[in-house]
Amino acid sequence: MVICGGTTNGDSVSARTHFPAHVPQCCSVFCCVCSPISAGLTGIFAAHLSKRGMSQDSQHGRWTISSSEDEEEALPLSGTTTSKPQQPAVSSHIPHQSASPLGPEPGSVTAQVKPEPAQSPVSSLAIGSEARQLAAKNQLNPVKYETSPSLAGKRKKEVPDGSGWALSDSDDDGDVKKKGVSNLPKSTPPSPKAKKPKGSSASAGESPTFFKRDLLEYLASYRAPELEEWIQRIKEHDLSETRVYLVGSTPGRYVGSDMERWGHLRLRKLLYDHTEPIPGEERWPVIGQFSSIGSMGLDKTKWLTGEFQRTMTTLGKSSLRSDPPMHLLYPSVEDVRTSLEGYPAGGSLPYSIQTAQKQLWLHSFFHRWMANTTGRSHAMPHIKTYMRASPDFTQLAWFFVTSANLSKAAWGALEKNNTQIMVRSYELGVLYVPSAFGMKTFPVHKNPFPASSSSSFSFPVPFDLPPTCYSPKDQPWIWNIPYNQAPDTHGNIWVPS
Repeated sequence: MVICGGTTNGDSVSARTHFPAHVPQCCSVFCCVCSPISAGLTGIFAAHLSKRGMSQDSQHGRWTISSSEDEEEALPLSGTTTSKPQQPAVSSHIPHQSASPLGPEPGSVTAQVKPEPAQSPVSSLAIGSEARQLAAKNQLNPVKYETSPSLAGKRKKEVPDGSGWALSDSDDDGDVKKKGVSNLPKSTPPSPKAKKPKGSSASAGESPTFFKRDLLEYLASYRAPELEEWIQRIKEHDLSETRVYLVGSTPGRYVGSDMERWGHLRLRKLLYDHTEPIPGEERWPVIGQFSSIGSMGLDKTKWLTGEFQRTMTTLGKSSLRSDPPMHLLYPSVEDVRTSLEGYPAGGSLPYSIQTAQKQLWLHSFFHRWMANTTGRSHAMPHIKTYMRASPDFTQLAWFFVTSANLSKAAWGALEKNNTQIMVRSYELGVLYVPSAFGMKTFPVHKNPFPASSSSSFSFPVPFDLPPTCYSPKDQPWIWNIPYNQAPDTHGNIWVPS
């Protein structure tokens, strides 16, 4: 069965994707773009980051990083904008705070590591192998780490030539970060004729899901001259075999029919058009899994169980407005403490105490990160996935893998009596619906490592089902408060300044 794919000049597509280890590489967000274009998409992500506003003084220039999760800046109507750069205040001391995840708000913090005197300086998010070697020593003399909310999902990396440092996305951690890789049936060998003939229209090579049109529209929304070359290259390629739908977010306020172009209303429209009502759907839970959380209001009805849940529970043209269970997967403090990296893994899980204290109601929805089936329970995730599962968790009504965390900034929020939607950040994801593959539902893949190959189709999920609810003792990981009561797997404690 052909899931999705793209070819050019007889070369196979090869694109890295945020997906479980047994999903094919041809199923990435940019699955249908040839490998040269996939490599060139580094430029797209560079533009993506610059749009979000990155800044840091260094010998190589100035970078600024700001989070769009909770910014309250004005956005133009039906347009794009950039985030206001935020420069974190620097604190020269370590405050004495309660170890409770919901304790007093700490001061601003810096991204700096305090290594042991006899060791070379390393970053708090890149010490895994050394910490493993020195685990016994660290158990007796724990290292204190400092981290910064302004460096969400980023870390320092030592440059081999000693010329300075560079920022990289935590998704680059192939050994420990939970990402997507693939293993479903691949498409047939590409034909040298797969590249569109010269003079073909931009709509040539389009897929039934209009993937090409939507990808070009998303890239154009950056309004970046640097992307024009890649836009032209994508126009030249045949993406007709793609079977997934693209769902993007781009900053701005949108009214009328434009409201359904971006964010969760775009997902709602696709679910309305391309899924079917299911008997007993009110018992089919919504599952969301993410690595960061934004501010969602004083109670659940302000956004989560209001407009967002309505989107997630849409199944075809059903008039039923169901209120199914909602399972939200986010690592607990214990998940992070016992992870492969220990506390430094929490540097890529930027849920702040300032936000958490305003929405204590949210924590009743939380479930642990557990991936025993794939052997990744101790690898803290950076993947973001959303799905609708059957009551026995053996079937999926749809599956969505994306860059969007759980926030109004990423998904959008309705305004002015639901007459416009406001989106604050750039996001991109792909939606799998059974109808695109001639199916009613997706059977869940139970064994990612079968003893023998099987021709039957099943869908891989990157964590264990059913999800495990937080116990009364569990607390969500909050990255800017200290955890000094129990050392992590490498004997370290976490003390942000």
